[in-house]
Amino acid sequence: MYQVLSFLVLLLLCTVPASGQKKRSTPKPEFRIAYFGDYLARPGAKLGVAYAFAQKTKEKSKPLNREENYILTKIHRLEIGGSFTFYHHPGDHNGYLFNAELLWHRIRNRSYKTRYRHFEAGIGLGYLRYQLLGTTFKPDGESSFKEINGGGNAFMPSLFAAWGMNLRFIKATDVRCYVKPLVMFEIPYGAGARGHFAFEAGLSSSLTKTKKSR
Repeated sequence: MYQVLSFLVLLLLCTVPASGQKKRSTPKPEFRIAYFGDYLARPGAKLGVAYAFAQKTKEKSKPLNREENYILTKIHRLEIGGSFTFYHHPGDHNGYLFNAELLWHRIRNRSYKTRYRHFEAGIGLGYLRYQLLGTTFKPDGESSFKEINGGGNAFMPSLFAAWGMNLRFIKATDVRCYVKPLVMFEIPYGAGARGHFAFEAGLSSSLTKTKKSR
């Protein structure tokens, strides 16, 4: 755990000065809302925000016709984000996950007709609080029990990748859809750890006006 946190701090210190040298406009935070399914069958919802602290942009001009050109754009970003997730395991428990993420985000368009396409990959450091459903009892003396709120806490690191594209039919603002599979690890689980597979699908927007090139 200490080594992971040290790596994140060093990465932030190394990348922030590089972003300060860019003269381009500062990227705005992206707000996200999504469906979240733990093991696909345990439905939930997720709210999050991500902010790019380092960005590199490449642009290349291509001829459209004899009089006009169009721009191919490729953007690489390093982002930090935070999120809150709720999911329901029927007949067992409700889960509340608070997560911090560090991710690499690539954005590009392949021609003047296509939408921007997005790819993300990263790691997450999460805190899971689960609340057992139903009534839970705890021994209270030799022959009696008392009712308690059953539940527990766990450390929840994760690995993920995401694919998305901008939506054409929403022209007033910059909105994209995405899908995101995740592999998570619940620590501790009994005497060891437990793996989780989750799936996320949602919308992301920086709430800025869409450029004409998109």
